[in-house]
Amino acid sequence: MTLLLRGPIPDLYVSISPKRVWYATWVISLVSALAIFLPSFLIFYPGLTFHYLVGGSVAILLLGPAIVEHFQELRKKRIDNALPLLLNDIGEGQETGMTLLESLREISNRDYGPLSKELKKLVSQLSWGVDFSTAFRSFTSRVGTSMTLKVSILIVEAVNFGGDLKTAFRSTAEFLRELLELRQERQVQLRPFFLVIYVSSLIFDLIVITLYRSFILPLAPPPLADGGVSFLRMPLTLGEFRSILFDMAIIEAFFGGLAAGKFGTGRALSGLKHSVLLMGVAIVVFWAFF
Repeated sequence: MTLLLRGPIPDLYVSISPKRVWYATWVISLVSALAIFLPSFLIFYPGLTFHYLVGGSVAILLLGPAIVEHFQELRKKRIDNALPLLLNDIGEGQETGMTLLESLREISNRDYGPLSKELKKLVSQLSWGVDFSTAFRSFTSRVGTSMTLKVSILIVEAVNFGGDLKTAFRSTAEFLRELLELRQERQVQLRPFFLVIYVSSLIFDLIVITLYRSFILPLAPPPLADGGVSFLRMPLTLGEFRSILFDMAIIEAFFGGLAAGKFGTGRALSGLKHSVLLMGVAIVVFWAFF
């Protein structure tokens, strides 16, 4: 059986979030990142400290959208988990002889998490005489989950074609429970892949640092007259070499986090929080060893 997740933070997020919050978060994050990047460019470029600060500014740029995306995932999860209970309650109302509108009005006062607010708006629209299909399209657009879209289409078609609605609602609720259980099993099976991504990112950082300290640094000739270092016929200083290795670690952490999000939810943007965390780990590790 799936559980209806509860908690104050997603409800707060729902009350302040549509797309405007997403765009505003990107703007605020971009301004914050530029506030770090521009002074660091003027003061520390092209040293290794500049690269550290650039990596930190990129992490700050992604931090705000990662938080918004995380709460959006929690909201969608709570809505999907509430749908089977909602359909069961509608079916019970049908069994007592209520019409569909009466059943919706009755259950709109119950707690279905973020779904309750949108359900009350749906009942209000239907009470005002809004067309049934139009009201459910508006409801689906506001909720914004693929599972809600499928359920809304099923309800509209069941009402249009008639028949035993209570049986349709009960069977749909059971199907959704099985679908949610399969989703949870998939997430459990994919957890080892998350571990592989995190471990591989950390191993990459340690291998790069080990190669630099054990191979590159001892084999590098003394500084030349112009202040540079000739390494493997490349006119690079050791500082430039460290900067290149650090940039590679940041890039690997960024795309590794996106891959983790793709594994977990099927959406790369949901991996922004993993990217921020892995980039933070890379900055700390390189700062400690370099």
